Amino acid sequence: MIACAHAEYRTNGKDRHGNTRYRCRFCGKTWVEVQPVKPLGDMTVPVPDAKLVLRLLTEGSSIRSAERITGVNRNTICKLLVYFGEACQVFLDKRMRGLTLTHLQFDEQWTWVGKKNSRVHIEERRERADVGDIYVWTCIDQKTKLMPAFLLGKRTADNARRFMMDVAGRLVMPKPHASDAHRYQAGGYTTITQISTDGFAAYPEAVDLAFGPYVTYGVLVKDYKNANMIYTPSEMVGTKRKG
Repeated sequence: MIACAHAEYRTNGKDRHGNTRYRCRFCGKTWVEVQPVKPLGDMTVPVPDAKLVLRLLTEGSSIRSAERITGVNRNTICKLLVYFGEACQVFLDKRMRGLTLTHLQFDEQWTWVGKKNSRVHIEERRERADVGDIYVWTCIDQKTKLMPAFLLGKRTADNARRFMMDVAGRLVMPKPHASDAHRYQAGGYTTITQISTDGFAAYPEAVDLAFGPYVTYGVLVKDYKNANMIYTPSEMVGTKRKG
C-alpha cells in the first residue's frame, strides 16, 4: 500500500515482524506493506484440501485413507493434525473458564503409543512417559455433556492430581470467606458440583487436594465379564457404589 502521492519508491529493509518496509524517493516517507495472515502457518496446502482432510479424520477415516481421497501427503496430514490440535487446545483453554457444572464424571480411556506396554524395556519405562500404555483422561458433565478438560498421559497418581487441579481451576469456586459465619448466618461449605470416578486408588486424594469440602464425591466400580474376542467390548455384569 503506497502511503504518499509519489510513484517512485524503493525498499527500505524490514520491520520486526518481517514485513517489507518502503521509502519514497522524493518525500522520504516510509510505510510497511503488511502481508496477509496465513491460516495454515508455513504449510502451503490449499485451505479447501485441509478442511476436507479434517472432515475425513473427524468422521473416522484413517490417515492413509484421507491421503488417497484428497491427494495430500500423509506427512502433511500429520502436520495438520498437530497444528489444529494445538490451536484447539489453546481455544478450549481460554474458553473453558468460569463454568458451573452439576455432576462431573471422570474416566480414563486406554490406548498405546509406539508399542504395547509389555514390549517397553525397563529403561524406557524409567525414562520415558510417551511410549507404551497411554490413557486419555476425560471429564464430562452429566447434564450438558460438556468436557471442560482432558489429559493425555500415564495412569498415575501425579496425573490424577494434575487433572483434578486443572478441572477445579475451570469451575466457579466460592470466595475464601464464603464458608465463614456472617450476617447472622451459620457458616458452612457450599457444594459446587458432584464428582463420580472409577475405583482408581489415586482419585480420593486428588479430589480432596483440588476441591476440598466443596464437592460431593462418590466412586462407581463396574464389574465386567471377559470378552470372547480381543479388543471387543466386555459385558458389564454388576456395579458397586461407594459414597
